[in-house]
Amino acid sequence: MGDKFTWDDEVRGLGRRERNGRASWIVQFRVGHKQRRKKLGENLSKGQARKLARKYLAKVELGEDPVEVEQQNRKDAKFTLKALAADYLEVK
Repeated sequence: MGDKFTWDDEVRGLGRRERNGRASWIVQFRVGHKQRRKKLGENLSKGQARKLARKYLAKVELGEDPVEVEQQNRKDAKFTLKALAADYLEVK
């Protein structure tokens, strides 16, 4: 069975997605020609989800792609001194 979405009336792009019996808050937005969807969390109140969605949407309004920034941050974290030291010690 597919995803079921319930969209918020107050914050455009904020929705509640039900998938496999579990529900989570998501924010959906467009950056240029890319349609993006970001999971915000499962155990958030509607107020918390709205606040977080507004934060992401404000970044989009300023021309940033928050999903791409988070992906780049995860890639960069792989090359921290701690990560490199762990890799080195594993080889030794």
